[in-house]
Amino acid sequence: MSEFLSTLPGGLVTGAVYALLAMGLVLIYKATRVPNFAYGAMATMVAFFHYDLVSGREVHLHLNVLFVHLNADPTVQLSFWAAVPVSLAFAGLVGLAIERFVIRTFARASMVTNIIVSLALAVLLSALTQQVFGADDLIVPSDQAIFPRTRAFALGSVNISWERLGVIGLVIALAAVVYMFFRFTAIGLAIRAVATDRDVSSLLGVSARQLSVVSWVAGSMVAGIAGIALASLVVSSNPNLLLLLTIKGFAAAIVGGMVSFPIAVSAGFGIGLGEEWVRHYLVTANRDLFQGAPEVLTLGAVIVVLALRPKWIFKGIREDEDSGVTGRAGAPDSLLGRAIDPVEAFRALRAAVPSGGRLGRAARVAARVIPLGLLLFAATFPLLPGIPDFWTLPVNLTLIYALVVLSFVVVVGWLGQISVAQGAFLAVGGAGAAICSNTLHLPFPLPILGGVLLSIPVSILVGLPALRLRGLHLAVATLAFGLAAERAIVPRFDYANPVRLPEALNSDTARYYVFLVVTVAAFVVAWRIAKTRVGRSFFAIRDSETVASAYGIRPVRVKLTGFVVSGAIASLAGTMITYQLGGVQTQYASVFFSISWLIYAVIGGITSIAGPIIAALSFGLYPELTKAAVQAASISFIPQIVAAALLILIMAVNPEGLASMARFVRTRASAYEPRDEPEADLVAIEEAAAEHVKEAVPT
Repeated sequence: MSEFLSTLPGGLVTGAVYALLAMGLVLIYKATRVPNFAYGAMATMVAFFHYDLVSGREVHLHLNVLFVHLNADPTVQLSFWAAVPVSLAFAGLVGLAIERFVIRTFARASMVTNIIVSLALAVLLSALTQQVFGADDLIVPSDQAIFPRTRAFALGSVNISWERLGVIGLVIALAAVVYMFFRFTAIGLAIRAVATDRDVSSLLGVSARQLSVVSWVAGSMVAGIAGIALASLVVSSNPNLLLLLTIKGFAAAIVGGMVSFPIAVSAGFGIGLGEEWVRHYLVTANRDLFQGAPEVLTLGAVIVVLALRPKWIFKGIREDEDSGVTGRAGAPDSLLGRAIDPVEAFRALRAAVPSGGRLGRAARVAARVIPLGLLLFAATFPLLPGIPDFWTLPVNLTLIYALVVLSFVVVVGWLGQISVAQGAFLAVGGAGAAICSNTLHLPFPLPILGGVLLSIPVSILVGLPALRLRGLHLAVATLAFGLAAERAIVPRFDYANPVRLPEALNSDTARYYVFLVVTVAAFVVAWRIAKTRVGRSFFAIRDSETVASAYGIRPVRVKLTGFVVSGAIASLAGTMITYQLGGVQTQYASVFFSISWLIYAVIGGITSIAGPIIAALSFGLYPELTKAAVQAASISFIPQIVAAALLILIMAVNPEGLASMARFVRTRASAYEPRDEPEADLVAIEEAAAEHVKEAVPT
């Protein structure tokens, strides 16, 4: 009994972390129906801002204009509690800016679009935090802790500090305040009305836009409190730590149906206690065997609960809310849509440079010659004179990135199912290759085939929830699977246990040609699938599952086929990276890797076969080739910031990405062109004649 009691403090503290995250997620979702995957990044930004104020930060003021000369380097430093209102005000401003410039743009967008945009926000805020405050861990000393870290009392052999008690009490008190706010205040009741039925509440005079502002500002402040408290509790906080913890906060919030605070808080404590019990009774008994077991069991239980679709979770979810595709812009008439509309620029360019004559013929010839030139360059790349030998490695990685993006194109762009677990399939493919090579001693290339075959049952296992889940719930399920695979699979098959390389693959050049053949074959197969009945079934399910079912298409078979094809392509990339690096490293199989490359896939073109090539060259090859010019002492996160911001802009204008941007611009430009005067006169004559005929016909 004493051993069981000793697990309660750690489990309750961990549960308090998840409950605190779940509260802010529910607070924002109730009013806006937007799943805020950037919540952990917001909490991290506020935490770094707060402890930077407490530690002291130099502010450089240099102004020399005419007769005004101001040069000062003061140090801004506040005590812990004096900095709290400043940090919360900063959090509120961050939430207000996000709601005004991003969320309002996608107010009527599909759930899939909102999920992708919020994931981009998470990457954007995380990169901004590391760019401004540094990439080092945030270490909170005892004199800056939110509560004293001294011992309060002992429970068995476990000492309970005032900080642990304070965080648990803070969560309970905050949950009670938020519950009373929604239960007894007019604004809280209005938010509950919007959560129940947005259209009816609008008819009753409730302003959804004002409530969205209130919810995002209040939710950001709750995120600020969570970040300040959790950074103190964890002591050493990685900038991406709270981003990963948000997955478990989402799991707790979803158990509460994204609307119930008591159930979400209880689920958070339950997940924390479950992880602590698994860690205490299983991991400590056999660390090698049960590595990653807490995440596998607790997140697996959440996935099972979601697959059962209990009524208390799905009672507030409509089918049209929980589905959707990325093929429609968020709001072309919004502030972002008007500010970056490329149609006007295209019209000006076409007016300045006529598209006919020799220039037009040259453009048509270039459209045919450039792809052939790229294929010829790829075939002879390692043999060209003047090409450094070390460039072969980044090119090999680029081929792997292209396959990762292609797997996103199949499952997200063609099938319309949001999945953020492609990094996990890299781990599955690497594990299959390692088992076939090191354990079964199969000759090359059978380990590659083994890695792909191993992905089939895993893809079916991941695809089964997709038969009953859509949108937000499927995204959380795949994120949970990705996190569990990251913690359980990668440590067993990483580069510490390298795969045996055959003699033919001992050089980067040999691996390049093998990877090139495999990548081209995968693209050809995917292209052929898109042209067949299977591919057309993918598109039909993406556009409308109900209509597709009415025409005789079986959603179960089509969805599982899509997940199997996507998982096989990603696992193929996993086998390639295993042969390149000796194993699947965490940076290539993590949830953050999956989120980042989903963003790059959308930018390149999530629905086009050319999108993976654009994304791999832009975000895979180019950054690798420019790394030599970047000093290790000055790591820049500008590329991540630019990529995340670019995704938000593209989703506001043309969610099909850069691959289809030219066609999109031409279509938009031709749709709004004024008609020629003779044609307009003819139409006017026809309309007048029709009016006369109508008048002549007796009624």
